[in-house]
Amino acid sequence: MKRAILSAILGVASLAMSVSSYAQGHIAFDNYNSSPYMPVKYNGGDATSANIHLDLLYFIGATANAGSLTSLNQSIALNPTKADSFGNHGYIDGVALDIPGYTSGPVTFMIRAWDVTTGADYASATAKGQSALWQEASLATGQSPANFFAGLSGPNGSALLNVNAVPEPSTFALGGIASAALLIFRRRK
Repeated sequence: MKRAILSAILGVASLAMSVSSYAQGHIAFDNYNSSPYMPVKYNGGDATSANIHLDLLYFIGATANAGSLTSLNQSIALNPTKADSFGNHGYIDGVALDIPGYTSGPVTFMIRAWDVTTGADYASATAKGQSALWQEASLATGQSPANFFAGLSGPNGSALLNVNAVPEPSTFALGGIASAALLIFRRRK
């Protein structure tokens, strides 16, 4: 009797786990094996540092509003040794990520990148960047292997995003004070 109850509980638990695994889509967080090749750039040049980390943001459906995307809270480093046939660096190795709540239809994506030497995450970093939004028509579900990005908009070799240093607010304040001082001195003459 106890074995029958235990078997029934385990059977229900395994069914619940298999059903929940079908309630999400999978995408390969990989800009190297996706089409087209679109590397991450750093200040307009090759991004060859593992200090550049990336996160994937998503919205189930189509949207043009970047504020409606949800972060997967990833911190995946670039592979500094990976280069495309054009000699560009700035690629991540394929990591299969689950998109919670996905069942079917399009998904809007955006990638954020930051230099972890300037901040622990995207919000606190002073060197960061983000891609344009793009849509994938559908994602793999269930036990299917994750889809690679297919909706990237750029031609081969164009930048997916560019990580740039963002000046501190105090830099702008100092520049404003210097400009005001120059104007005052100019008026006195």
